[in-house]
Amino acid sequence: MKYKIEFLPVLVENVQITPAEWAIVVVSMRQPDFNLMIAQLQKRFKMSQENIKQSLSSLQKKRMIKLLQSHEVDPLPSDIPDAFWQKLSAELSKAIGPIADIVIEDALASFNLSKETLSSKNIYSLIERVAAEIDIAGEKKRFQEAMLGFIKEHL
Repeated sequence: MKYKIEFLPVLVENVQITPAEWAIVVVSMRQPDFNLMIAQLQKRFKMSQENIKQSLSSLQKKRMIKLLQSHEVDPLPSDIPDAFWQKLSAELSKAIGPIADIVIEDALASFNLSKETLSSKNIYSLIERVAAEIDIAGEKKRFQEAMLGFIKEHL
């Protein structure tokens, strides 16, 4: 089953959270994919599944988050124009060749998103994810600069 964390407005002053709860908040804000978030918490913070489960439960009891199951998550239509996808594919193809579109699809899948559901707030994460597949530093920099220039001009 897939989940998503929804942050709720904190209505109580002086809410105290544990270091494990802070780790969940920080990682979940950077990693929208719930399963990848869990893996990062386990790897980077050496948290057990039980500790993660208890911390998520505690954050829910403090009314800081709501844990949504995938059928409750309604993806919004993408606000990203087709020109972005064409530019992303073209620039990535220059750097890594004909597998560019596969890398893009894999990166989207790692976020549990598609071209139809990716929002502009996640666009930089996508670019960084696909840039990680470029081995040559100069090519990676050229790719990132080209995409940043496109975003500034068109989005």
